[in-house]
Amino acid sequence: MASDFIVLSHREPYQAVQLESGETVLRRKTNGVFTTLDAVMRQKRGTWIAWREQQDEPIEPRILVPAPDHEEAYTVRRIPLAPAEAERFYYDF
Repeated sequence: MASDFIVLSHREPYQAVQLESGETVLRRKTNGVFTTLDAVMRQKRGTWIAWREQQDEPIEPRILVPAPDHEEAYTVRRIPLAPAEAERFYYDF
């Protein structure tokens, strides 16, 4: 999917939250910047690029938010960083 609107950020606009049922859902972050840009991204069907710390399990490098079947879904491309890289980037850089 080609994007005419791209956001490059140090954080993703959604975070994975595990429910009591064990199901994992994506929830939009509530910061004003995320809320505003999320609305634009839904309208433009853009791509949001952000880093994500890679823990023990591999991460999906590309996801659709708020959900793959949502009529206003857009792409989040994740740049995986090892924990040491994330530490150096986020706290030292």
